[in-house]
Amino acid sequence: MNEFSPCKECGKPVAIETSYHRYRIKKGRGIYCGPRCSAELHRRNSSARMACTNRKFASARMKLKNPMHRAEIRDKVRTTLRAIGHRPLVRGGNGRPPTVPERTLAEALGWTISLIVPTGGRGSGLPTHFKVDVGNQLLKVAVEIDGGSHTALVRQAQDKRKTEWLESRGWKVIRFKNAEVMGKLNECVEKVRGLIAL
Repeated sequence: MNEFSPCKECGKPVAIETSYHRYRIKKGRGIYCGPRCSAELHRRNSSARMACTNRKFASARMKLKNPMHRAEIRDKVRTTLRAIGHRPLVRGGNGRPPTVPERTLAEALGWTISLIVPTGGRGSGLPTHFKVDVGNQLLKVAVEIDGGSHTALVRQAQDKRKTEWLESRGWKVIRFKNAEVMGKLNECVEKVRGLIAL
């Protein structure tokens, strides 16, 4: 009769069939249910390792070789930007005003923008609060509107932790991309209303 061990990525039971499986379990490396789970874990670990390496080495090298440290380059860039009428892009997010998609959906629903949901204090490994892009405290519905920065693996992990925490407290969480809100506002509103009806 086969023994089983949980897949290191998804937790699904995997039959321990070979001495290699036993070796990996003994060394604390775990086994996988298939190539997809193995590749997903390696992809995530590789991305985290690369980010760490870049912070350690590439950042210092780039700062050292940055041409903006030279006054003549800074003057040239400043002159060019003024000549083309460049204005910095105002982004949304923490510490910044709400984005246009956040305001648009909040107005359509009549809900609060940047709703603060306290997590219960410090020392728990969580922030003191989570900020919901658009939310309704009474209905316990949170709407998150994601821009391009949410494609990063680190950001996805943060989003997952936030969603899991909210759902464990009875909140319903729904996510939209900026383009969805701006291009299909009525559909987004209907999806939120459908979530309330559940």
